[in-house]
Amino acid sequence: MHDTFLQGVQALTLRVFSVLTKMPEGSEQRVKLEAILDDADRTLVEGRDQVHQLRTGNDVEESLSGMGESLALMHAGVSFAIHVEGMRRPLAPLVQEELTQIGQEALRNAFQHAQASEIKLDIEYDADHYVVRVSDNGRGLDPAEVQSRAKEKHWGMAGMRERAQRVGAAFAIHSSDNKGTTVEVRTPAVLAYDSRVKS
Repeated sequence: MHDTFLQGVQALTLRVFSVLTKMPEGSEQRVKLEAILDDADRTLVEGRDQVHQLRTGNDVEESLSGMGESLALMHAGVSFAIHVEGMRRPLAPLVQEELTQIGQEALRNAFQHAQASEIKLDIEYDADHYVVRVSDNGRGLDPAEVQSRAKEKHWGMAGMRERAQRVGAAFAIHSSDNKGTTVEVRTPAVLAYDSRVKS
């Protein structure tokens, strides 16, 4: 999808360039189009850099830790901590993309709804699984509420579960009244880690 988008932008720039070359040198219209093409080139470079980050699989941790730190600044009295266990390994592109989205949704939920004072992000690079876990010490949910919210698509739970299924990961929510909530995504190593990159 990302490649198709970038190729589409490249095709548009080539079409604009073909029109530009038929304009008189130094004309106002040509100068304006040249400036637009310069902007398009910068956009393409930035886009390729972002796609490269997705493919290297190294920025799930960076994305989620950055988001957690930003949310903590916005929510006074709520602390955020991250713990990473195991040797870091590049992830398969789709796993990286989907787990980043799940983690972001879980962090938003925790900061906005949990009424917590502590929120933690745990990432585990295990030989058998890759695990992303968001936990809080907030008000929690009783089992019936978890089921109700999942069915009614509250808090993005249904979306998180669907994203996990898309990459073959197990998705679980553990919660109880006044004992906090934990959202965990556990992906088998054979699916999680990028087989194109030697560990």
